Amino acid sequence: MDIDMSEPTSADAPITFLTLPLEIRLQIYSNLLVLPSHNQGAAYSASDIPTSEKRAEIQSNILRTCRQACNEAAPLLYRGNMWLAHPTLLTGLPRLRPHFGPVVQTSAYRFFKNNPGVESAADGDDSKGEKRPNGGNGRWHVRVRLDCDPPWTADQLAEAFSGADELYIQLWQTAYKGAGPRVAMLFEKIRGVRVARVDGSTYAFRHYANHLENVMQLPLNDKEERPYVKPKGFKERELPKKLPGEEVGSDDENESDHDADVHDDSSEAMVAED
Repeated sequence: MDIDMSEPTSADAPITFLTLPLEIRLQIYSNLLVLPSHNQGAAYSASDIPTSEKRAEIQSNILRTCRQACNEAAPLLYRGNMWLAHPTLLTGLPRLRPHFGPVVQTSAYRFFKNNPGVESAADGDDSKGEKRPNGGNGRWHVRVRLDCDPPWTADQLAEAFSGADELYIQLWQTAYKGAGPRVAMLFEKIRGVRVARVDGSTYAFRHYANHLENVMQLPLNDKEERPYVKPKGFKERELPKKLPGEEVGSDDENESDHDADVHDDSSEAMVAED
């Protein structure tokens, strides 16, 4: 009986995960590490989370298999998902879902910062012709309460979110039309966002929300202030003269304010009809 003593060819070698084409490996990483888009309008309370979202999970153990798999998959995990920003720390201790634990590994934060010293395979020029270090600054979902003083400043917001791949700002308040866009105005220093969206409690100042989206999508090197100009014939709600929780005035004054709100609503309806 003849015995074949020849060396096995590359075609006969066993196929392993790392021998698969990179495109296939990236698709596998995406299926394991990138969660589907969640209901961005949902509240933070875990009791309000749908069962389908509670069952959502990622298979992060793939990052521990070997160094090559970790280097290939980590950018998909941290840049492919939309992260919930911390209420006070912003990009510090982010979460993938309200019921998930926060990210505490310091090595992961290099994917969230525009640090020119850290190179990545995702580096490149964006559609605006700007060099975006680290391939962007991640995708962020920020919930902002309008009827109380914010725990951060405009400079802190600009440092945290400028250059983000996507920034979704969800505005909310405890009372209907109880506050204006004063807190949202702090986001006007943010620049270089690829996709910016402002949603939520914006009924009384929808035109300003659109203006804020456009300002945040200006180039990173554009530091010029862009004051908001109200559209002609449109009357937005005025900012409250006192902080939330303080008495605004007498009952007669409150009735006058209520009448003014009704007048504003009718004005908005007339504009919508035009």
